[in-house]
Formats: sequence, structure tokens, C-alpha cells
Amino acid sequence: MESNSRNDLTSLHEARAALADRLITPWWYHPALGALVAGLALAYGLIDHDVWRLLSLFPFFGGCALLVAAYRRATGIWINGNEAGPARIHAWALGLSIFIAMVLTSTVRWQGWPEWIVWAVAAAVFVFTVAIGRRFDRAYREHLRSQP
Repeated sequence: MESNSRNDLTSLHEARAALADRLITPWWYHPALGALVAGLALAYGLIDHDVWRLLSLFPFFGGCALLVAAYRRATGIWINGNEAGPARIHAWALGLSIFIAMVLTSTVRWQGWPEWIVWAVAAAVFVFTVAIGRRFDRAYREHLRSQP
């Protein structure tokens, strides 16, 4: 009985390690997500008309849906960031950075501050999205491999 349990645990650990090896995000995924986030920040900071700003959400969410589909095609699964164990902190950091970027770029537009600030925020959120996305990937794969 104990031998079967040990074999089952070994098999489970090997399956998790194999899954971690399979979860290699395509090189272009995080830059594409960063471009979507930066584009949304630019739209909210540079577009004056409320309807056009609202409509900018459609290409953003449509692009996100295409990225999810592409990730599923590449890896065979999709990972919910909220259910990613310790890696979820990176998903939350990304969500918070998007919120902050939207608030900052909208504030720049409302206050009439220089437009270059919007571009700087968009560039910063692009870089942060790429970096945090890669950290999420590493943390999630590490989590899978460390499970007994």
C-alpha cells in the first residue's frame, strides 16, 4: 500500500514537472500583451471624446482574447492568474499596474498636463507588463515543480 502511494506521488510530481516544461510562453506573448496595455493607456490619455475612449476597450479585450487563444494553442491549457498559487502576486501586480496607468493617463488628460507624460506612462507599463509576465511564468513553473 505504501509503495503504491509513493509511486502515485512520484507520478504526480513527474506529471507536474512535465506540465511545467510544457508551459513555455511564446517569446512574443508578453510584448503583445504589453502593447495592448500601452495602447489602452495611450487611448485613455490622448483621446478627448468619451465614446472613443470607451470604444478603445473593444480592441484591448479582443486582443486579450486572441492572446488567450494563442496561448492555449501553444501550450494546450490556460492558466487563471488568480489560481496560480504563489505566482498570483504577479498577476495582481499586473492588474494594479494597468489600473495605475489608466488613472495616471486619464489624470494627465483631465489636468491638461504635457502629453509626453502619457507616452512615458505607456512605455513604463509596456516594460512592466513584459517583465512581470515573464516573472509570473517562472514563478508558476517553479510552483508546479515544487509541489510534492
